[in-house]
Amino acid sequence: VLFRSGEQRVAGPALLIPYSVTQNEPARTLVVLPDSLEIDGEIVTERRQRSIFSVPVYRSKVTMIAAFPAVDLVKADPQGLAMLSAGAVLTIAVSDRRGLKNDVTVAIEDGPSIAFEPGRDNRIAKSEIHAPLEGIDLTKPIRARITLELNGSQAISLAPLGRSSALRLSSNWKDPSFFGAFLPDERRIDANGFEARWRVFYLSRDVPQFSTLNPRTGAMFAANFVGARLYQPVGFY
Repeated sequence: VLFRSGEQRVAGPALLIPYSVTQNEPARTLVVLPDSLEIDGEIVTERRQRSIFSVPVYRSKVTMIAAFPAVDLVKADPQGLAMLSAGAVLTIAVSDRRGLKNDVTVAIEDGPSIAFEPGRDNRIAKSEIHAPLEGIDLTKPIRARITLELNGSQAISLAPLGRSSALRLSSNWKDPSFFGAFLPDERRIDANGFEARWRVFYLSRDVPQFSTLNPRTGAMFAANFVGARLYQPVGFY
């Protein structure tokens, strides 16, 4: 069946880097967010009939360009002793992985392209994909490009996790309803569909650029989602 996926919520990318502290403590995980993040989402919609009702479904292409800073472990956590690069990953949370329609890779500028794998322990959300970063020097800035081809229905939302984030959604759907922590800075709605743009900055959201992974990390990401719902004006039924 082409469309079985639900509303899609996409958060990322973020770096997860294990590191050691004292010999008597287990390793911790450093969460590093991008200095800058650009996300462009193109959504093509159609209606699917369910009994007397129609449900809006979509195909989307979501392109992410993220610039990560050089990681200074001592500044991020004064108790940190050494990064354990063998376990470092770049992660993206995708709420319904059934909707993924491409083999997702991350292209590292001046570096390799790395294939994503299903999340093994899903440390930030219930559903994640990870790209292993073994051999990547994380003490130097890295720039990454990722494209997701994603099917879904009813709504799509994104998380502006960069110190500076620029997000754009465009679609042929003529009746969007924008929602989330921030409303669009610019929007156009006409007979051809809609286009919306957001600019979100570090001081506007309560998510640190460097933090130690903890049970609240995923909730902090989720509190900052922005998106568009494929609103259906009230009909006869």
